[in-house]
Amino acid sequence: YEPVGTPIAFGEATDFIPVDIDKEGPGGSGFNTAGSQRRDVCFFRIDGQTGENKGQLQYTNAKGNVGTFTDYWNWAIGRGYL
Repeated sequence: YEPVGTPIAFGEATDFIPVDIDKEGPGGSGFNTAGSQRRDVCFFRIDGQTGENKGQLQYTNAKGNVGTFTDYWNWAIGRGYL
């Protein structure tokens, strides 16, 4: 997992921060020929007073099933021309 900033409260937003991207990718998978790569993102609950990791953020759907909240980003690399 790659930390992308300090914990925030529900409803708050983080600042933009730089995230280093390894062109080789996790496990050497690398970018495809179009220069893009998918990164899965997990969200963790952190106790604001103790800093204790309370595990991944979960939700309950309309049927009462509990799931882990995840998301993904497609990252791209490219060239700049002057």
